[in-house]
Amino acid sequence: MSEQATGTFPVVVAGGGPVGLMLACELRRSGVEVLVLEERTEPYPLPRAGSMGPLAFEALERLGLRDELLAAEQDTLAEYARMFADWAAKSGPQRDTDAETGAADPPPARKAPKEHFAGLERIDPSRRTDPDRRRVRVEQPVLEEILNRHALRLGAVVRGGHQITGVRQDEERVAVEVRTPEGTHEVVTRYLVGCDGADSTVRRLTGFDFPGTEPTVTGRMAVVEMADAEKLAPGFHSTPTGIYVHGLGLNRLSTVEFDGPPADGAEPLTRQELQSSIRRVSGTEVTLTRMSSGARWTDTARQAPAYRLGRVLLAGDAAHVYAPVGGQGLNVGLVDAANLGWKLAAQIHRHAPHHLLDSYTAERHPVAARLLQNTRAQIALMRPDPQTTALREMFDELLGIDEVHRGIADLMAGMDVRYDLGDDHPLVGTLCADMKLGDGAEATRLSELWAGGRGLLLDLAGRPEIRRAAQTWERRVRLLSAGAERDDVDALLIRPDGCVAWALPPGAPLDEERLTGALGAWFGSPRTRA
Repeated sequence: MSEQATGTFPVVVAGGGPVGLMLACELRRSGVEVLVLEERTEPYPLPRAGSMGPLAFEALERLGLRDELLAAEQDTLAEYARMFADWAAKSGPQRDTDAETGAADPPPARKAPKEHFAGLERIDPSRRTDPDRRRVRVEQPVLEEILNRHALRLGAVVRGGHQITGVRQDEERVAVEVRTPEGTHEVVTRYLVGCDGADSTVRRLTGFDFPGTEPTVTGRMAVVEMADAEKLAPGFHSTPTGIYVHGLGLNRLSTVEFDGPPADGAEPLTRQELQSSIRRVSGTEVTLTRMSSGARWTDTARQAPAYRLGRVLLAGDAAHVYAPVGGQGLNVGLVDAANLGWKLAAQIHRHAPHHLLDSYTAERHPVAARLLQNTRAQIALMRPDPQTTALREMFDELLGIDEVHRGIADLMAGMDVRYDLGDDHPLVGTLCADMKLGDGAEATRLSELWAGGRGLLLDLAGRPEIRRAAQTWERRVRLLSAGAERDDVDALLIRPDGCVAWALPPGAPLDEERLTGALGAWFGSPRTRA
């Protein structure tokens, strides 16, 4: 990763974290050359996220990473089980109480962190609208390593130690000034995408607005070793002085104190600072013997009004920042990349409809706005004052109502996402779940059909007129006839990001104009040369 990157690339991605690497994989899947510039020379060791939601996992499945991720999840779950068992063995007769039933179970029964809203560990995945679409437990550094390997396999150029120091654009190109240990040079690209995090250099140099709310809390998180970890029970714990979280990620310890933003935010978090914080919040004299990585965070909440200025775009935390509560941020950032990747590829290949890149902001901005809203609400519910404590207790009771629980569980998993595509069919605008196609030895899964970054037109009811109407788009849309494990629809047009763009109800006559209108809206004129 230390070689100097020079020359011209169709797309340059700033930031080699999960979002930037995901975007690189999406672009390479569609045959676009891409350069990833990362300021770091080593992977970031702190697991800011310990899992990804269903929509992100399904996007990664479409890249062909299902088996690799599930194997990594098994390793992670084995480590969780070991960690909780160690805690149980040291904590003696104490018992971990199940938040859903109130029953006391032996602590080893806690195989993984529980899902929560505002620290209320009561979110039951089985009560979602579609419980088969599940969260996958993979620590962020492991995910980043998997994505980096896959990006390199696909032919992406990834360079570490490259700091962007200047951005200039005109109607035809973007000139990116880059500093490396060897000196300063320029890379020229048709499009630059900032995936460089909350303090995005690309966002600042390009001049994106970034309005929002100021921080009110200080959060601290780190991967630690403790001399007496048994003093801290796993999970979320509200106290009169704040919140502490133990075991939400492997060997991860977090505290939240509601006394304003950190005064020394520019200085690195130290072991002594975190130890003082956990002692204040937990009321125990727990001792940290080692801290391998750590960081502070706040509840700053900001969002760019538009994710595109000319030939520069933003994705992930560069486009929206918020308090890291509820494990939603990685999910949203990866789906940003999936939404943008195929659209940018169509623009590079010169067959994109004129509105296609603008639809990225139109679709993804409301999703992040909803994320900012619910993370602000969670921080508000976490405050330790008596009034907020009463409100949190009442909210906890409301989670016992099925409709409320389902709505919050869907929200936290991102399952409430639906883009406004101007069609009132309930499936149009939703991100399609994986499903089995065909029977027996010939069966396959939807997630296995995305090679080449093309869209997919599924005829699920043996109606050849559907494929005939779409055959002139076959270079950009794969046409497939297959039975499926569902009977609520005869045909689906699915974009490369998994979004349903058109659906035909069972037995309904084909409106060819609506189908070809949807094909043209998302895949351009069939006469345009790819």
